[in-house]
Amino acid sequence: MNAVTVTPAIVRYLRDLIVAVRYHHATYRGGGLRSSEDLAAAAKALAWSTGTAYVTPTHVVQVVECVLGHRVAVLPRNDPFITDEERRMAQGTTAAHIIADAVRTIPPPV
Repeated sequence: MNAVTVTPAIVRYLRDLIVAVRYHHATYRGGGLRSSEDLAAAAKALAWSTGTAYVTPTHVVQVVECVLGHRVAVLPRNDPFITDEERRMAQGTTAAHIIADAVRTIPPPV
């Protein structure tokens, strides 16, 4: 798997996805540095398993929910430190929604 290349553009894409998830309006807790490393490793593993010598944005998108899904916590409804507006905006949101929003809003490298 060391033969699989991750370009600087893909590293920036990984970082931007992690940051978008972490600072989403409904995120209580998001991923950090280890999440970025794990996301890169999972994308490399997928690229390797498909016989590709480099990671593409498609590889990243295919594994992002598996890597981040359990690390993302949505704002709790009963948290006394969030406003009614934040509570309303987060209502019905799941970790999968937050990750999908990040994937939709962060443009992949070309």
